[in-house]
Amino acid sequence: MAALLAARDLIQSGWLLLHHPLYGNFRPHQQPYRSLILRFNPEAVRLEDGLERILPDEYSLHLIEEAVGLYRTVTVLTPERAPSAFRGDCAFLDYELMRLPLEQAGWPAAAPAGR
Repeated sequence: MAALLAARDLIQSGWLLLHHPLYGNFRPHQQPYRSLILRFNPEAVRLEDGLERILPDEYSLHLIEEAVGLYRTVTVLTPERAPSAFRGDCAFLDYELMRLPLEQAGWPAAAPAGR
């Protein structure tokens, strides 16, 4: 939950959410690994009357608020509580779900460790 709240703070400071915990339609009780990817949006910073004003991305804010709300109301499957045989598959799935947003952001694809 702390990571989601930190992401929300960043979004309110002008960052864009590129990948979020509800991406891929997996819920907190189904997947122990859910990565966040954010990128600073320089267009969010505006100067008005000599003062810097931040205009957060409304869609990113909506997505993170939705995730925070859901994570507050459900039991989260943590890696420690997930069966060990299941964790590797979940980590690989999380990686696969991150590949497209990373590539769209211009980051080169990297092979996951052990695969």
